[in-house]
Amino acid sequence: MLNNYDMDYAILDLSVQSISHEEAEVEIIQQSIATELAEVYEYNNNQVKAIHQLVVEESEYMISVTETLTDTIVQVEQNGNPIQ
Repeated sequence: MLNNYDMDYAILDLSVQSISHEEAEVEIIQQSIATELAEVYEYNNNQVKAIHQLVVEESEYMISVTETLTDTIVQVEQNGNPIQ
């Protein structure tokens, strides 16, 4: 499946909700735009808010769980502008 898509991902906003030496929670707004698609595939470019739960592994924060806030999904054009 991954051979059928070329994607550009961007973090448009990031807000640290909580942080400690063992874990953190961050809220992001991510934009996903398909730059190339195989002929028979479709993709809805979008922006969405998500909450990442991070845990420290080997002295680095790593994403352990992501909650996508599906009620925040906004379809966007190829240039990132919202579709009305």
